Parts: sequence; structure tokens; C-alpha cells
Amino acid sequence: MKLYLIFFITVLGFSAQNIVFADSNPTFQDGILILPSVDSPEKAGAYQNVRFKLTENNEWELLDFVIIKELQYIDKVEIIKTDSFPIQVFLKVAGSFTSGCYEMGQISYKLLENRFDVWMYSTVDEKFSTGEFTCTQGFIPFTHIIPLPVYSLKKGDYEYTVNGHYMGTFNLAEDNKL
Repeated sequence: MKLYLIFFITVLGFSAQNIVFADSNPTFQDGILILPSVDSPEKAGAYQNVRFKLTENNEWELLDFVIIKELQYIDKVEIIKTDSFPIQVFLKVAGSFTSGCYEMGQISYKLLENRFDVWMYSTVDEKFSTGEFTCTQGFIPFTHIIPLPVYSLKKGDYEYTVNGHYMGTFNLAEDNKL
């Protein structure tokens, strides 16, 4: 319960200045544990760059984290499925960033029964965070390919959602394992 309260107090008091993002893997150095992302029940990767400090009492103290909004402007999501076995499945996502300051951030997913919930986030390109450069205004289009981890899945119908809105289905005609 104590960690729970510390977590939400930190949420209320968090300031998003001078953020250094974690690698794609958890890291532990100098008593600081950095988790690139932590899922919430609602969405994968909801909390990013989560930092804990190991205290003298061997307890973990939450230092800070970042809540980043998911990509807002997705125009199209296509499913791409290979013909060769084992089957590979990709999502081809097309959309726009709201300015030239942004780039593709973390992509997280959860597989719940037969549904992939995929969450795409954007982040500010580091070269614009200092204010030294000015970013372009207007919508900047992007296309991004997301591999879905379908190896070893059982045959059947599967669903996917992207950012809770863009939905579709695909079928594995046989168990996808060598």
C-alpha cells in the first residue's frame, strides 16, 4: 500500500522537464532501476521511463516516471501476413505527427486470449528539446511496420486493436510452430 501511495503522489507532482529516457531494456546502475515501460490494466506501456531507487532498507522507492499520450492521428492500419511457414504477421500503420518535433516513440502490446492490444506512442525528437532548433509546423506523415509475436500461437482467429480504436482480425490456419 505504501508503494501505491508513493506512486500516485509522484504522479500528481511529476514535472516533465529534463527527462532522459531509458533504453529498451531494464537497467540497474548505481542503485537506480530504470524500467522502459510498465503496463496498466487499460493499456500496454502506459507508464514509461519508470525509475526506482534501492534504499538502505532494501526497499524500492519510486523516483519518477512519464505518462506519454499515444499517437493521435492514425489514418490507416493494414494487416500483412506472410505465406511461408511459420507465418509472420505485421501491422502497417500510417498516420501523421502534429509537427516536425515528434518521432515514433515506444510501441507496446499485450496479448489477451486471442486479441493483441497495440499501443503506439510518439516522443519529442531530442534535437528539438533544447530549443536550439525549431521544428516544422503542420502534419508530418509516417508509416510504421509493427511485427506481432505470433510464433507458437495456436490455430484460430485473432483480433488486434491499435490505440484502442483501429481494429481488425487475422486467421492462423494451423498451429504456428515448427
